[in-house]
This record gives sequence, C-alpha cells and structure tokens, in this order.
Amino acid sequence: MANRAQKVLTARRSAFSLAILASLLALAGCAGSGHLFARPKVQLAEASLTGLSREGADLVLDFDVTNPNRMRLPLGGVDYRVRVNGERFLAGSETNRVDIPARGAARVTVP
Repeated sequence: MANRAQKVLTARRSAFSLAILASLLALAGCAGSGHLFARPKVQLAEASLTGLSREGADLVLDFDVTNPNRMRLPLGGVDYRVRVNGERFLAGSETNRVDIPARGAARVTVP
C-alpha cells in the first residue's frame, strides 16, 4: 500500500515538473521575441456630435482597437483625455466592459 502511494506521489511530482517546464519554455519563447506583450493599436474610427448647448457639446467617439497578442485583452473600463491643438478639450471615463479578441479587433465607444 505504501509503495502504491509513493508511485502516485512520484507521478504527481513528475506531472507538476513537466507543467513548470512547459510554462518556462513558453515564457522563454516569448522572451526570445523581445517582449511578452505587444501594445494594442488604437485608431479613431468616428466622432459624432450628439448634442449641443450653451454649456457644452456631447460627443461620441468610436475607436477601433486591434490586439496583436495571442491572448484576449479584457478592458474593464477606459479613462480618456482628448486634446485639441495641444490644449485639454475633454476628459472622462467609460466603465463598460469590452473584450478585444486575441489577434483581433473590437470597437470601443466613449461617450
């Protein structure tokens, strides 16, 4: 009985060691390319004026976000600042969750 328990423990250690080795090899492969995470590309796709008053203007900005990574990119929210001619024009945050697919793109709308 003790011999069987020892074999199970040895098998578990071997499986754990293989998992650690596989993880290290995967990380080494990523490190060989110079970085672990590539920066997503963000491009303004559309800007719409949805309201205008004496107090200000309501804008909706649509951005196309491209994720070059092998993993999805979950965005729990977006903080933004818009400058016009170097001057602060507006700032805010959007808390809608958006997932950018791995090696894909998604549109992020900021009111």
